[in-house]
Amino acid sequence: MHLCRNFNKVKSKSGHIVRLVLVLTASVFFNYCANQVSPGGGPTDIIPPEVVKCDPPNFSTTFAKRRIQLTFNEFVELKQANQQIIVSPPMKNQPDYRLSGKSLIIDLNEELIPLTTYSIFFGNAIADITEGNPLKDFLYVFSTGNYIDSLSVAGEVLNAFTLNPEEEVFVMLYSLNNDTVSADSLPVLMRPLYVSKSDKEGRFRLQYLKNEPMKLFALRDLNSNYLFDLPEEEIAFVDKIVVPEIPLIFEPDTTDTEPDSLVYSNLYQDYYALKLFQHIDSTQRLIASEAFYPPGFRLVFKYPVDSLSLKLMNFTDDDDWKVEEWNATRDSLRVWLKMADRDSLSVQISLSDTIFDTVQLIIPEKPDIRSERQRRRSNQDESPERLKVFTNVKARLLNPKESLILIFEHPLTSFDGSQITIFAGQDTLKGVLFDADSKSNRSYSLKMDLEEENSYVFIIPDSAFFNLYGQTNDSLRIVFSIKPIAEFGNLFINLQAKDEFFPLIIQLLDGREAIVHELYFTTSAEIRFDLLTPATYTLKAIHDQWTNKRWDTGNYWNKRQPEDVLICPIEFQIRSNWDVTETWLIE
Repeated sequence: MHLCRNFNKVKSKSGHIVRLVLVLTASVFFNYCANQVSPGGGPTDIIPPEVVKCDPPNFSTTFAKRRIQLTFNEFVELKQANQQIIVSPPMKNQPDYRLSGKSLIIDLNEELIPLTTYSIFFGNAIADITEGNPLKDFLYVFSTGNYIDSLSVAGEVLNAFTLNPEEEVFVMLYSLNNDTVSADSLPVLMRPLYVSKSDKEGRFRLQYLKNEPMKLFALRDLNSNYLFDLPEEEIAFVDKIVVPEIPLIFEPDTTDTEPDSLVYSNLYQDYYALKLFQHIDSTQRLIASEAFYPPGFRLVFKYPVDSLSLKLMNFTDDDDWKVEEWNATRDSLRVWLKMADRDSLSVQISLSDTIFDTVQLIIPEKPDIRSERQRRRSNQDESPERLKVFTNVKARLLNPKESLILIFEHPLTSFDGSQITIFAGQDTLKGVLFDADSKSNRSYSLKMDLEEENSYVFIIPDSAFFNLYGQTNDSLRIVFSIKPIAEFGNLFINLQAKDEFFPLIIQLLDGREAIVHELYFTTSAEIRFDLLTPATYTLKAIHDQWTNKRWDTGNYWNKRQPEDVLICPIEFQIRSNWDVTETWLIE
């Protein structure tokens, strides 16, 4: 420090030498330090920015400004301001947001409503510029009147079918004090008076509300205009009039924290569960049509089809030109043509004897999925393409009480089971009976009792099956055994509910919420789920109000809520060789 302070005062000719020595010494010193100690990064910054000043101050009254300035303790960035920042009541003209130094400037672009409390909810729009730590859910509140409105409404937004929480959904309150729009048309024609968003737990809270009755909605707003104006948008509504209230428990006057979920639901006498659904369109539609090879096509409808007829418009057909196969829910139809020389089709579709649609289809060419070596071999050997056969055997195992099923790519015209040889343990059988599972003759089930822990070998000779296109099978050997029953568990449920809850669709779900079993009940009953694979299961009940044996979504215009869904609060852990018995009381 002494040398640095007096360095410029050196007057002798040796001054340049002194400077050179000092520079070389410093260079050696710093290189020595660098070689000895690796630089460290230090702890990661996880602290969000803080608001250190608001101009005008937060919770100001008699507010008459057109500009708001928020100053932070560090430099910040603004992310998706128009999507994240919510102003209540909403403004016709979005405010302008810009950064200046460590401050966020908000310019209001319209006259404010007199005697009104406004809130600006920032979501995750503000984050520090270095690590991107967001200032979560900061709220700036002001009033154009003499006081801040202090009432609030809270609840949660859930998926109507799964009951899972729905995040990032607008929750909106509408005033009933208007003479221009009916209450039914409010979410379609008017912007809400107050708006908030659900969090990752589906929870919401609308604060600083007036003391007046209102209508409450939730909206998955796809075009961010606060209006229910797109058919794909999801909506939820509360049937009754909502009256804002004072929380049951005193809360500190703060804007940067939220209570946990337990306290959140207990803060209010009325805690609203909004069940989000996509508005029903009852019009039957053809969703998709596609052709495939060998000649055929598939039709997919929006709703199940009761009665359908098809007519070829570009060919003379008869009653025996096709084979049909419906899926289990009768909303998808696969059709194989019996004539293999068609390259295009014009098909007229009639529903209940009424012409519904006409589709034009181009039959694709046969795909060639062979390798080059296979193609060369095929050119030398013009053997016909063979019929592929699949089974429900997995890893050479079948479950107890499960039948062997043979599945074919295309419908069969003949099935000869008399030449099939079966080796069952020490026994040998010749010939076996299979029954077709559907009118399409594409899957066949074995009509024979299979014994637990026994091993089976099925020998199917060449040309036992023929399909529509003259293809036949190669010889086939199927080897499998039956799993021991002791590897499975059983679940017994005593279902009890009042008469008004019936009929009920009961679904047993696995860990991925896929349906394992589905049953239908019109009264309380003992339910058995036998031979379950060890895993964790849940139960879902659907009140089939419309008695069509499926869950029905809601209809806002008819003021119809989605059919009620209940999830059993108990998870069932099924273990090998173990029975689980529980009572499910629905009330």
